Amino acid sequence: LLALAPVLALAAAARAEPVKNSLGMLLVAIKPGKFTMGQGDAPPRSRAEWLQRDEDQAPAHPVRITKRFHVSAHEVTNAQYEQFDPAHRKWRGQHGASPDDDGPVTFVTWDEAAAFCAWLSKKE
Repeated sequence: LLALAPVLALAAAARAEPVKNSLGMLLVAIKPGKFTMGQGDAPPRSRAEWLQRDEDQAPAHPVRITKRFHVSAHEVTNAQYEQFDPAHRKWRGQHGASPDDDGPVTFVTWDEAAAFCAWLSKKE
C-alpha cells in the first residue's frame, strides 16, 4: 500500500469523479504524471536499514505514468473475487481471514490476482 501512496496522491490531484464497475468496486482515475517512488540513494546495506524500508523501494527513482488508468479505492472483497473464482470461498475464515462478503480477499497468488485483473478488464 505504501508503494501506491504516490499514485493515489496523483488520483487526488486529478480530481476525477470515482466510478463504480460492474462488481461494485469504487475506482479512481490515475492521470498521466510524474512522481518519485522509493527512498534513499541505494538499497538497504544493513539489517537496521532493512527493517526501516523494503529493498524494492530503493533507491528512489522517478516514475512517469504515460496513460490514464483506474485503480480500486479499496481492497478486493471476498464476494467480488468469488464472482471470478467461486471455489475460492473455501478459504474464507481460514487462518484468521475474514469470513464476510465484504472482508478483503486473502490467499490469492500473484498469478491468480493477475488472472482476476485480466478477467475484470475483459468484463468491463
